[in-house]
Amino acid sequence: MRDTFTQHVALIREALDEAALRGGTPAGGARMVAAAKYLDAGAVAQLVAAGVTEIGENRLPTLVEKQADPICAGFGDRVTWNFIGRVQSRDVPELCERVTRIHSLQSQSAVRKLVAWHESTGR
Repeated sequence: MRDTFTQHVALIREALDEAALRGGTPAGGARMVAAAKYLDAGAVAQLVAAGVTEIGENRLPTLVEKQADPICAGFGDRVTWNFIGRVQSRDVPELCERVTRIHSLQSQSAVRKLVAWHESTGR
């Protein structure tokens, strides 16, 4: 399966680079976030081995579980975690501690919590 991931990642990167060039952005200028919604930690590790550096998860409990798994915990700085799901305002503080990017906010309440977290931590 690793070869399949490697081949697919290469094809996706090629398509992203072509699209970026058409849009006036240098090749390599577009980010690829692999949605790990249905993948276990072993499959996520195969994506990372294939060169994926940004992993997206859409549920906080699943994100917590994957990050706690020894396989994923071993990624260290090689992987940037993204949250690509609906954010509930009560989850904002924990998400901010766990991910580099939150891709969407659904409510003003979530925005306020994100701003408050940023102001209190400076991050």
